[in-house]
Amino acid sequence: MTIIDKLCRRLQSANIKIQHLVKKDARGLIALHLRYLFQELPGSTPSVPYHACLEEISLSLELPMEVVRGVLSQLQADGVLALGNDTLQLVDREKLLRLNEGVGGDAGDSAKT
Repeated sequence: MTIIDKLCRRLQSANIKIQHLVKKDARGLIALHLRYLFQELPGSTPSVPYHACLEEISLSLELPMEVVRGVLSQLQADGVLALGNDTLQLVDREKLLRLNEGVGGDAGDSAKT
């Protein structure tokens, strides 16, 4: 086996591990993605087209749309987001920021054990 083959196998293994961590903390990563998305928008109550946002997050994080849709629904139920007329609106910026504080925390805890 050549060095390049060994490196390719290591890279594939690392990619699988990263994908596992992404799926484990999907809610936190989606919240982080939303934070950056809403930071770029002007206005006191920023909003984005729902389906475009859903697709962008799904493709960016390589998560199924159903997972992203479920997390967005949870965030709506928690009062962080509101959905109306196919538009996703940020309702509570502070709650969204608090969700971002714990991103990656579970991954670090599980690595210790």
